[in-house]
Amino acid sequence: MKGRYRKIFGIILICLSVLPSALGADGYQTADGLPYHASSVYYVTLQNAAGENINSQYAAVEGAIGAFVGDELRGVSQWQTAEKAAGKGVFVIRVWGGNDDDATVSFRLHDSKGLEYIIGQQPFAKDQEGTYGSPSAPIAMTLKPVTGISLPFTEITLKLGQTRSVQPSLVPEDHSTLLTTLKYTYSSDNAAVTVSDNGIVNTEAVGQAKVTVKATPGDFTAQATVKVEAAPQHIAVTEIKNNMTSTDIEMVEGDELLLDFSVLPEDATDKSVKFTNDYNIVGIKQETETSPVTIVAKKEGKAELTVISVDNEQVTLTYQITVKKKVVLVTKIEVSPTTLNAYLGETYSFTLSVLPENATNKNITASIEDPSIVDLDLENLTITAKAIGSTKIVFRAKDGSNTETTLTVTVSAVPVVNLSFAVNELTAYKQRDVVLTLSKEGTADFLPSRVELVFSKAANGEPSATATKADNTGLKWTVRGQYIGKHSVKIKYNDKEQSSTCQVNVPAEYSVNTGWDWVSFYAAPTTGLPSSTTLEALSNDDEGRRIYEVRSQEQFVRYDNTYGYFGNLETLSAGGGSYRFMTMVSDDNVYKLDFVLGTENLASAPLEQSLVPGYTWMGYPYEFDHSFERLADELSAVAEEGDMIIGRDGFAEYTGEDWKTTDDFILQAGKGYVYYNAGKSEKTLKWTSSNLAPDPEPAAIRHKARQLAKTMYGYPETMPVVAKLSDESLDGDVVVRAYVGNELRGESRPVAGGCCQIAVAGNKGETVTFALFEENSEKETPLQQKVTFTQKVGSHKAPLQLNVLSAPGTADLASEALYDLLGRKVCSGQPDSQYKKGVYLKATVSEGRVVVRKIIKK
Repeated sequence: MKGRYRKIFGIILICLSVLPSALGADGYQTADGLPYHASSVYYVTLQNAAGENINSQYAAVEGAIGAFVGDELRGVSQWQTAEKAAGKGVFVIRVWGGNDDDATVSFRLHDSKGLEYIIGQQPFAKDQEGTYGSPSAPIAMTLKPVTGISLPFTEITLKLGQTRSVQPSLVPEDHSTLLTTLKYTYSSDNAAVTVSDNGIVNTEAVGQAKVTVKATPGDFTAQATVKVEAAPQHIAVTEIKNNMTSTDIEMVEGDELLLDFSVLPEDATDKSVKFTNDYNIVGIKQETETSPVTIVAKKEGKAELTVISVDNEQVTLTYQITVKKKVVLVTKIEVSPTTLNAYLGETYSFTLSVLPENATNKNITASIEDPSIVDLDLENLTITAKAIGSTKIVFRAKDGSNTETTLTVTVSAVPVVNLSFAVNELTAYKQRDVVLTLSKEGTADFLPSRVELVFSKAANGEPSATATKADNTGLKWTVRGQYIGKHSVKIKYNDKEQSSTCQVNVPAEYSVNTGWDWVSFYAAPTTGLPSSTTLEALSNDDEGRRIYEVRSQEQFVRYDNTYGYFGNLETLSAGGGSYRFMTMVSDDNVYKLDFVLGTENLASAPLEQSLVPGYTWMGYPYEFDHSFERLADELSAVAEEGDMIIGRDGFAEYTGEDWKTTDDFILQAGKGYVYYNAGKSEKTLKWTSSNLAPDPEPAAIRHKARQLAKTMYGYPETMPVVAKLSDESLDGDVVVRAYVGNELRGESRPVAGGCCQIAVAGNKGETVTFALFEENSEKETPLQQKVTFTQKVGSHKAPLQLNVLSAPGTADLASEALYDLLGRKVCSGQPDSQYKKGVYLKATVSEGRVVVRKIIKK
């Protein structure tokens, strides 16, 4: 620091230590110089409540206005008069501050009477040389000064021994905020009345005195006259007399009763009373202690109410009160409708209202004039017509009020109508509803409730589709297919089949995820792709999604922007194994592309799949998802130790005894798989009939929406990894993750014994590393192994061994040291900002434990 600036800095420190904030006798006083480097100037004019300038009243007082930030004085006023006329002057206040200020300036006025007011507030910005207002347009601040004090009374008469408060208030009431604390002194010109220091008037003798209150500073004075009269002779209460017929009182809930009692003698000095009462059974209403007393019956029960003299608590009167429950009789029963035209076999609802709402007993009985015609369900308020005819139903209150009402029911035969389908053929999808409309001949009335749709059966004996009423007419139905194929539906009305028939086609529907998805087709006749037009129509939709490539195990077809689709894959078939579809969209969202292929009935014969040694792209022939347990016989019949079934986001391995699967892996309709034949010879997987019904219970519930779905479908291949952690106790709240570079490509939760199955997405030849993620603490620890992406890695017989990274020695640790995902120290001793982009692990020691955290440098 150069010598000149060191000297200035010292002066600022000295000024900062001596800046006063106390008030001087003539206003605000400041020392020479201020310990701040910046200031703002405020031009201020003073006005009264009427908006008139009153500057000249305060112009002669040196430092009449002070500017404060918090409680610190930062500036005082200078009086300037641009014109000499009264009230035309302007106050100029320079307010000092520093770079730590960004606050509000409070302006205070200290008048000649020694009173200090807050007259206004203005903003104050740090580090600015600002100007607020101007000499010609100053900031107007209002001052409403205190002009005096007033007392709560100017004249009062008290009895000897009585006291009163004589606390003063400031005049006017809406004066400007006063910061000065006033001190009040009290005096009396006659010893008959004395006043304490806190303003309490005491009567000492009969007489009259003038009480004076003085406020300082300000020298405000107010007076009041106090007259003292002799106190009357005290006459004690000797009795509380009951004027009612008895002290035992009976009431009904909600009733009120005026208690009649007398406090004796009549000329008793204090005739006020109080009560003991729990207030649960009865309540008390009384305006003053001597007013008449009304008791209110609140609820059923017994209560004891004691009246006690305030003057003499030994004098009491007790009432025993019994409150009975109020009985409200039924006055009206309303039934709707009052007449009902019913059809044989139909059930109808009605409403029943019992009035008033607060009736004590609202129970109802019902009697049917002819029980052979209708059945009555009084609890659910329904009537069922049993026979043709007419009868009356009488509803009667059970509270003894004899209130009743009648419902008349007339039952007729069900009208005969002819119904038909509006269309001869309908496509009913499995994944969404379609509307099927019926038509009715003539204008005759009919019963929508008697209409029923009967679908033909699928090969397994189940209805081929389901239907529910779309509206109350009985003529519109929503239909959803259940089993793929060509089926039919007929109409039943009043248990009689109508002649009209509609063909119902349930097509095979497929959903392809954006990116690479594995697809297979149900066991239906071959679906051909004779030209690019067919695949073009299959893949395009309104959002621009398209199938860009389809691969089988030996053939493919690809889309070119110039030539369209080309390649040697011409036929898609249920027996052709699985296919890999690659779709693309215009943005980064995950979409699904839905399409429909074929409505032919599924093949009923078993479907055979040849499995060569090694890998076979396997189709899945069923139109429903199934669990491995449901398919155990088919899958285990040909399986041998080491066989695998690999899906897009999971896999299963046969151990020689049973299939071990990832936690959410099931076989899904419309999806493709790869079968790994661990044997040395070809074998045949014989699926049962393709009409295998769905599982009695859902095959599996995906335990959560896979966060990896987008990554999984971004790559064409899936590598199954069967691994085992070196620490067998690591199961429960840990997950083993697989990475390619910085991208998470798969994960699995270990089971007991540390074994885990990881489905890794990627491309052949990529390097895959592993890490252990602890869900509770969100810590990630690298595992030592790395593998090359290939067909598969490990098996339950010989799993890949995953060892937890050995923690570096504590002597070698530094808080800034980073390690790569293989546990190798990258470097140390340099700030994090110097590291290249990527994923690193930072190791630190906490309470004797090595803690490893994942850091992403973007």
